Amino acid sequence: MKKEKISAYQYFWLSTNMLISTIILLIPKIIIQDGREYAWIVPIVAGSAIAIINYLVLILGCNFSNNIIISDLKNILGPILGRILLIPYIFIIIHTTSMMMYQGVQFASFVMPSKAEIGFWIMIALLGSYLSYKGLETIARLAQIGVLIISIAVITILIGSYNSITIKWLKPFAINYKKIIRASITPAHWFLIIPNLSLILKPYFKNNKKSIKASLLGNFMGQFITVILFINALTVLGADLTSILKFPFYTLSSLALAGLEVIIFIAWIMGVIIEVGIFYFSSLQLISSFFELKDYRILIPPFLIMITSLGIFQTNIPMSLTKIGYIVPINVLLLEIPFLIIFTLIYLAASRTDKLSKQ
Repeated sequence: MKKEKISAYQYFWLSTNMLISTIILLIPKIIIQDGREYAWIVPIVAGSAIAIINYLVLILGCNFSNNIIISDLKNILGPILGRILLIPYIFIIIHTTSMMMYQGVQFASFVMPSKAEIGFWIMIALLGSYLSYKGLETIARLAQIGVLIISIAVITILIGSYNSITIKWLKPFAINYKKIIRASITPAHWFLIIPNLSLILKPYFKNNKKSIKASLLGNFMGQFITVILFINALTVLGADLTSILKFPFYTLSSLALAGLEVIIFIAWIMGVIIEVGIFYFSSLQLISSFFELKDYRILIPPFLIMITSLGIFQTNIPMSLTKIGYIVPINVLLLEIPFLIIFTLIYLAASRTDKLSKQ
């Protein structure tokens, strides 16, 4: 089937949505538990470190070809070894898809505790499947709207809570490097979403160099918004209270302005659904390329059933939300970063071999 192309401008909105729609739901609680008053520095450290990996793997990958990562590895390593190497990578993407849905369901259940969780699972799964069916360009248009709504909501929170700020609760000049590095591992997972999905979505780039720049700008935009909200949470609620709240930024919205929490709920649920749509689309692209299918859309019904069932199973695991703080760092250190480094080295070796063959 013919691939639709998206501009760098559209990819900027997609990249930004990949980050802020879910990182600002759960991550503040986890980061502040580890980083305490220094937590506002953590997104800068994590985002900047991953931005380097992001640039290297994408510049090498896009220079090699405009194909999906699976096609590249099959061309470089052969069809068998290329597929084998990517099986854990596919698992990471599918597991992250389920985790994004899980966070959205937990947030919706927190706001509307009287509603059955299975209804939220089905709603998010159906809407994510619909977006994946409509294609990447449709998702990109919605991502722009979603990011703008979230940005307006963030600005409203900042203005509404200005009079409640206590600067002494913030410690910008006394930095504990060990705490910052330890706390940076978990949010690194969210910043890694951009390079991971970019390797899948690069066939859809109209301009590779501009799209790479757009992905980096999305990274920095995510850092900026997250840091501002962290500072606001620490100076309004304090580290102790923020670390025990399930969704601290939602609490901030209810303190800032009466009725704002409804807008925040709608904005962030919309962001989660868009992100699930991006992950559905990317996962289906991976699987269809793995099995060399002509149209990824035939996989939508079975994938919807599989991922929803996996998510509902996770819901029944006691305290699984708190375990994210333990599971994610393991994935980051043992799977995600090593895989991107391996891909970078493979692309680098392939480009050198290609240059030597042309001499």
